[in-house]
Formats: sequence, structure tokens, C-alpha cells
Amino acid sequence: MMDVFAENAGTIVTAVVLGVIVFFIIRKIVKDARGGCSFCGGSCASCKGRCGTHGRNPEKSGGN
Repeated sequence: MMDVFAENAGTIVTAVVLGVIVFFIIRKIVKDARGGCSFCGGSCASCKGRCGTHGRNPEKSGGN
């Protein structure tokens, strides 16, 4: 049984690392969604400025 783990150690480590990365990505998405940030693509017309990008880009917000 240990031979299987030894032969596939690289694959197992890669899968675990990718799993951890996916976990943190999903955690960030859920955290942002609970905080009011949605996937609006930066268009304040579709999210009414709730995503926090409103005012960051002077071209879109009408600033100088």
C-alpha cells in the first residue's frame, strides 16, 4: 500500500495544493458575496456600485 503512495507522491501533493487553492478561492468568493460584492464586471449600472469599485476608476466615475 505504501508503494502506491510513494509512486504517486507528486500527483498527490499536486492535488492537495490545487485543492487548497480552490478552497481559498471559493472562500473568498463566498466572503465577498456575503459582504455585498457580486460579480458585476465593474459595471456600476448592473450592481448599483455595491461591489466597491465605484469611484476607483476616474473614467467610469466621471472624475478628472
